[in-house]
Amino acid sequence: MISLNWIIGILVAGFISWAFYSNRKNKYSKAREIKKEITEEQEKWLESNQLSYRQIQDRKFALSKYVKETIIDDSFDKKQLLELIDDWADLQVKSFEDRRSWVRKPKEN
Repeated sequence: MISLNWIIGILVAGFISWAFYSNRKNKYSKAREIKKEITEEQEKWLESNQLSYRQIQDRKFALSKYVKETIIDDSFDKKQLLELIDDWADLQVKSFEDRRSWVRKPKEN
């Protein structure tokens, strides 16, 4: 006949196994949620209309060349347009760098 100690041992072993299993199940579900969030964020980045560094420099060069060829005199408008193009390109490059470095620079609390 099975003694009371065996029954208690089996119940304790069963409880410990159940505790490990449920804890593991929770960790897996949290990991799946995190993976889903990361995947959604990556898809959002892919869908956004962001330019690469090379594309930004090419567009900046093309726009500057067009303005220089189209507006012959050295007027204030020409200088302003060239400054706007440079500022636009700088902002795009900064956006590109920020987008590339969000993994390496976690948010500071």
